[in-house]
Amino acid sequence: LLATASGDNTVKVWDARALSAKAKPLATLPHGKSVQAAHFAPDGSGRLVTTCYDNLLRVWGPNKDLSACRSEMWTTCKSPEILTKIKHDNQTGRWVLPFRTIWTPAADGVVIGDMKRSWEVFDSNSGSLVVRHQHPELMTAIPPRNACHPTLPVVAASTSSGRIHVYKH
Repeated sequence: LLATASGDNTVKVWDARALSAKAKPLATLPHGKSVQAAHFAPDGSGRLVTTCYDNLLRVWGPNKDLSACRSEMWTTCKSPEILTKIKHDNQTGRWVLPFRTIWTPAADGVVIGDMKRSWEVFDSNSGSLVVRHQHPELMTAIPPRNACHPTLPVVAASTSSGRIHVYKH
């Protein structure tokens, strides 16, 4: 599967095995404004997190009535719904790269930078803030891009100033 985020206020999910000039998306997920990112959960659940300029992070997943579909929902069930909405200031302006939400390796949370020169982890089920890492004396710029190590408790936060800050929990 392939997810594309777009300036037309949608995210589209495609079957990468059937891409062609006439391909149609498996699902079109509407958003309030332009969408900066869409990432599938690494746990195989089929959930998708999106980052939108309408100041919401959305976790999409199978319709509650179709929870047995899991990752197959995009090809057979075709009834994704918003499982969680998280309010987040996604207005980075013209000088900072747009934020991109990513999953934690266990897919129990999502990671995103913020305008307070920190990065945050939100619970992907409840949408509540789990932790905010902020070190104003060290991180002096906004971290729009982050990466989680797949097996170690390490997060790298990159800033527009060209620095990468590595955090170990």
